[in-house]
Amino acid sequence: AAAEPGREDDVAVRRAEDVEEDDLVDGPFALSTTLRPLVRGHGDLNFSNILYSLNTGMIKLIDPRGDHFVPFLYELAKLRYSYHGGFTAITHGLAARQGSQVTLLPRRDAEVQALDDVLSEYASLDLLTVCEGCLLVAGAPLHDGEESEQLFWRGVELLSSVLDHD
Repeated sequence: AAAEPGREDDVAVRRAEDVEEDDLVDGPFALSTTLRPLVRGHGDLNFSNILYSLNTGMIKLIDPRGDHFVPFLYELAKLRYSYHGGFTAITHGLAARQGSQVTLLPRRDAEVQALDDVLSEYASLDLLTVCEGCLLVAGAPLHDGEESEQLFWRGVELLSSVLDHD
């Protein structure tokens, strides 16, 4: 849908009733559009695409993937999969795999918990974990060799951690 007259093109959030059917994203995140607003998304929000200046405190996002509205949940899941899901560790050679078990190195439990405390104010961590798992499994074929295997098995591990609850 086009922006309303008098509104800026970079409106970050739209109410659900303002969303037209053509705006909805197909696939695993389609349901979330009824639960969370659409945002003008980065499309690839992960720590490799966030620059922070210690001198100025300025944060810059780089390497956006398109100029489109996406569910807020997708952006949160992309951010979480870079630190909790292990995408950044795996793609930077900081993971080890033994069979289907992936170990992320170094362990950063306190940092993960601190970031999770913030994200849990906006979405269920279980729901984000399912999204992370799907992102990792779906992205595995885009990588080669051991990196692809680690992404796939880490995604399966995350999905199992939520879906195997009795």
